[in-house]
Amino acid sequence: MEALKSFKRLAALALLAASLVAGCGGDSSPSPASTTPNPGSAAGTGSEAGTAAATDAGTSSAGPEQMVLATPEDTVEQLWTFYREENLPGAVSLYDPKVLKVVGRDTLIGAIRTQMKTFTSDETIASVQGGAGGALVSWQRDIPDRDPILGSYALSKGGRAGWMIHYDSSLSNAIYSYVRISEQAKLGPNAEPAPEAIAAGQAAQRKYDTAFGAGPGSAGK
Repeated sequence: MEALKSFKRLAALALLAASLVAGCGGDSSPSPASTTPNPGSAAGTGSEAGTAAATDAGTSSAGPEQMVLATPEDTVEQLWTFYREENLPGAVSLYDPKVLKVVGRDTLIGAIRTQMKTFTSDETIASVQGGAGGALVSWQRDIPDRDPILGSYALSKGGRAGWMIHYDSSLSNAIYSYVRISEQAKLGPNAEPAPEAIAAGQAAQRKYDTAFGAGPGSAGK
């Protein structure tokens, strides 16, 4: 019962964080879909996701199976390090392998490549809330003369590394952007913005949000 209460409190905080992300902008072009994380989803090991990314990138995985991520902050900081190093296998391996199954290999890898380019090394962890094996890590990027960009990660304790990401507000937006742009590209370079491309991006984002967010039908329900 206490664990359930903890998850509900985290979900409420996540909803607030997601609404701030929608209001202040994110790292990729967002769609109207929900981006509410659910810190209570179960995590597994990162070997499957890391293997998929390593195959795509033609390199060996440098994922959490080679390290121990003792805290949620360690996992987030390691993800940002992989972004700076442009280490795609490492970045993918920090996500719950269920994300790979839900989103699909090509979409997950393409979306991570998309958002990897948006992180500037100016991100800082703003807060960590957690309990009963789940955690919500909120972050921000300060921009001169502008409102800060906000984001959040929901993580679960488990797997070989200790903590793994199952919901990432920036990844949610990157999934939308990657799928929309990919579908638009099929129509040719001079094509008008296509409603079907936008709809495809929204559907892909919604699939991720529904599986790992706090909305109806989510894994945490």
